[in-house]
Amino acid sequence: MLEILVKNNLMRSAYWVVERVISVVVHGIVDVLVDGYVGYEVSVKLLDLSLWVYTKKSMIEQCLLVFDKMIANGLLPDVKNCNRILRILRDRNLVTKAREVYRMIGESGIKLERFIE
Repeated sequence: MLEILVKNNLMRSAYWVVERVISVVVHGIVDVLVDGYVGYEVSVKLLDLSLWVYTKKSMIEQCLLVFDKMIANGLLPDVKNCNRILRILRDRNLVTKAREVYRMIGESGIKLERFIE
């Protein structure tokens, strides 16, 4: 269902579905997306959408899990999501983790123009 919504650029509907899935604590979807069962472009969009929902709900552990899996599998998160993650870590005073995430962002080739406050 999510693949169809994303392929048709129905991101609002996809967001609603992802938010409901996350609310039910169904994290297996992340593994399906990073393991290549869905097309690359769709996977990246859905994973980015998941990151956005996790950051919006301040679900740091889940956010970092998705981020780590994306980076490990060569699926690069959106720059805005990278900034959102860094902002949450900063706001929670998790400086060491923020530095680690910043390093991973740089090593993966994601170009942050600047850290948005």
